[in-house]
Amino acid sequence: MSTEGPTGDTGPTEVIPIFELTGGTAAPPLILLTDLMTDLSVLQQQEAADRTSFLAVSSPDIQSMRNKLITWLATGKPGNCVLIRIPFAVPNVCSDGVSRNFFEYVEFVSGKTLVAHLQSVQDILPDFEVGYQCSRTDLLFCVVRVKA
Repeated sequence: MSTEGPTGDTGPTEVIPIFELTGGTAAPPLILLTDLMTDLSVLQQQEAADRTSFLAVSSPDIQSMRNKLITWLATGKPGNCVLIRIPFAVPNVCSDGVSRNFFEYVEFVSGKTLVAHLQSVQDILPDFEVGYQCSRTDLLFCVVRVKA
């Protein structure tokens, strides 16, 4: 390769690491396979825990639900009656490399849509209207009112 340019001799041509161009002396951060495998394992473990949490909807503790509803009715039905609390947080990227929103993540970890989960709780409680609330860390299945 010629070192002769339009303004004269340009000197030898070589690849220069970016940290040398920026004046830094430290090596750039490394992306190591072991770190990536650890991150993947953490995501898989969290998804497995979230999957297990959804068993509270598919196999609810009926006696616990009855007790909560009795207390709710006895206190005059103040606000919503939380029957099932599922703690979880949607990761930025799932273990399969896909970014999902809240609703997509529920279906990804549980195999059912949120609507299907809500319907399964509603089927147990024909005299009540069931709804859900969600935050950054929790999904709550609630009775919102007694049906007329």
